[in-house]
Amino acid sequence: MEKTNSALIKLDFVTEQTVGEITKIIGLMKAKFLIPIIDVMGLDANPRSSRTGQVTDAIIDSLDNEPLLFPFKTKGILLASSCFERLERNRFRLSTEDQNIEGILDGGHNTLAVGIYIYCLMHWSTPKEKR
Repeated sequence: MEKTNSALIKLDFVTEQTVGEITKIIGLMKAKFLIPIIDVMGLDANPRSSRTGQVTDAIIDSLDNEPLLFPFKTKGILLASSCFERLERNRFRLSTEDQNIEGILDGGHNTLAVGIYIYCLMHWSTPKEKR
């Protein structure tokens, strides 16, 4: 598999559904695995544009104040990948061929908010300092 257009993720509580040649993998992912997804897959395939505002502020507040509840307060992020490779320990390598139809299809505001949250934690002690 070509690794230049691939991202490695690890999921917890993984389940799979397959219909025909399409496989849907569902699981919980730690935020640190979102960074390579943003770098490699991007938001080009998402039909809506994500921007900062009340929605992203609310998501960041939820991440900051209720991190254990966050996965249950969101429908998450939907990724599309033309090819994936199952690795050991619930890790997957996702690769894309056409970023117009592959990548982050839904969950752009979650992606943006988590990205901002991680960035702020790297540069300040809390995201609230920046906002």
